[in-house]
Amino acid sequence: MHKLQFRDRRQEPVWLVDENFTIGKNKTNSLVIDAPSISDKHAEIVQQNRKMLIRDLGAEKGIFINGVRVIGEHPLSPGNIIKLGDVELEIVDPKHASAPPAEEEAEWKLLATASWMNGQTFEVRGSMVLGRDSACDIAIPVEHLSRRHAELSVQGARLVVKDLDSSNGTFVNGERVEEATLKPGDKLKFDVITFTVQGPDHDPNKTIIRQAVDFKKEVQEELRKRAELEAKKSAEAAKAPPVAKTPAPKAPPKESARKQSRPMAATGKKEDSWITEAPSAAAKSSKAIIIAIVIIAAVAGAAAFLLI
Repeated sequence: MHKLQFRDRRQEPVWLVDENFTIGKNKTNSLVIDAPSISDKHAEIVQQNRKMLIRDLGAEKGIFINGVRVIGEHPLSPGNIIKLGDVELEIVDPKHASAPPAEEEAEWKLLATASWMNGQTFEVRGSMVLGRDSACDIAIPVEHLSRRHAELSVQGARLVVKDLDSSNGTFVNGERVEEATLKPGDKLKFDVITFTVQGPDHDPNKTIIRQAVDFKKEVQEELRKRAELEAKKSAEAAKAPPVAKTPAPKAPPKESARKQSRPMAATGKKEDSWITEAPSAAAKSSKAIIIAIVIIAAVAGAAAFLLI
């Protein structure tokens, strides 16, 4: 046995116990749904030989199974989404049904900016039609809108709007469009009704523009920093106390020759001679030898004189 569950949980789910299960606004139906888009006798679910099918009972707004309109009748199976007007139902098999996952918040929304709409927000999921017809996914009963004015569809990470040949047109940021990709912050206008598009922060079509580098400015900045550093070093050096310098060791004096004058000779002329200020050891040795020779010569002369 299967259940018929409201997707928006407006009513409790019902068991499909009857072989002929009718749905409509009239209180004689197996399931009564009091909604403007539901006809008195809208649809019938038939169960025979463990098979299910749904029949259109002449509903004004029609029947759709998984987005496809039913002409006459159509087989049903667990998991099928049935749309009657603006009401969505789902066929559930309790044996295989798991707890329904918490519905995530829609990424894309339309925020009404008109004061008379009190800032209403409309979530956009999948593909939705906006217009004044009550059967539209976003139904706004305003005469300026066409019955089916425009279609909004989430395509991957994009939100696309498509005008459905409306009388008064669809505008994005003041420009009339037939079809356009929307981004967060865009102003979407249907004649006199304006919405602000709300969506995820990322934009898959965004082109990243990197700022051009001003090399001249960078070089000037680098030179300025260097000049400041040099000025700082100079200022610190001026404040530092002077460092005492150690005198370099003097080189040993070299033997220098000094020109001296001898006493005048008999001729009355002064003779010049070069005398070494610091006689070397060889010069001293030569002088000693000369003195010894003179002494020996003197002694030899004296001895020869005595012998005579």
